[in-house]
Amino acid sequence: MRTKIFILSACFLFSSYELIAQKALPTQVNSLVSKIPFPENCVTSYHNCTIEMDQSNGEVSIKDAGETINSIQSELEKDMKDLTNGAMSNTTSPTLPAVPSADQIEQMKQQAMQMHNMTPEQAMKMSSNRTIQPMDSPEKMKELGNGQNAMMQINLLINELSTKVSSLGGEYKMKLDKVQESPPCPDVKVGAGDAAVPTCACEKERNLEYYNKRVAVRNDYLKQLTMLLQSYVPKIKAQIAIIDDAESDIKYGDGISNPTFKNQAVLLQQQAFGSVPPLIGIVSNALKDSGVEYANIVNTNNGTLIGCSKQ
Repeated sequence: MRTKIFILSACFLFSSYELIAQKALPTQVNSLVSKIPFPENCVTSYHNCTIEMDQSNGEVSIKDAGETINSIQSELEKDMKDLTNGAMSNTTSPTLPAVPSADQIEQMKQQAMQMHNMTPEQAMKMSSNRTIQPMDSPEKMKELGNGQNAMMQINLLINELSTKVSSLGGEYKMKLDKVQESPPCPDVKVGAGDAAVPTCACEKERNLEYYNKRVAVRNDYLKQLTMLLQSYVPKIKAQIAIIDDAESDIKYGDGISNPTFKNQAVLLQQQAFGSVPPLIGIVSNALKDSGVEYANIVNTNNGTLIGCSKQ
């Protein structure tokens, strides 16, 4: 009977190594966050955005937030893809157990010997609690725990920031809606047979006055938004640094042997990467919206918004 228990326990121990063993990427999430620019004003936003021009009339429009944001997004997408592919390539087949190391084999032998000296009841109770996984240093486990706590703080900070950005956006949308156009330009009759219409110069001046008022409001919004970002982003980066340091210290999974903790390291890094898109989104929207405001001034100066030829 004890021999059967010994064999069964050894088999049970080996079966514990059929867990999926993944690996995090050897990269720092904060390196991405550090590249995100803070918006300055409508003029710089316009020049930082990708601009398209209608060749038929010269009218310009904003395509996207520009090369800097696009580059960060591309890098993030690549990292997330590499992390997923790396995890898949390091997945242990559920039908082919991973080969344990010599230390793990010795540990299993010791565990099996303990069970060999137990009564059947004691052995079954121990088996029901599952087997011991490969042991890792308490310091490394503590770092992973600190990383998980940091991720909770990151989520709280991003939720706070997003709520405040949304509130700020609503406040300034009302201010933009209150910007009024100047009174219409008077009609002017040029020739005896011509219809009386406003002059191009007057229409241009009228439009520029309106759009400059909107740009002034948008610039004030960007100033308030940047103050918010400067308040929250360093705090977020400080928490991401805890995760980056933990991943580095455990060598992105190579420095720990327990498959469960390896998977936790991957999940933690995935979550850290997930904190980047909300920040990119806030900045990207601000750049595009403020770029559009200044594009209206450019188009007015070119005559494309008032039906006048370039002057």
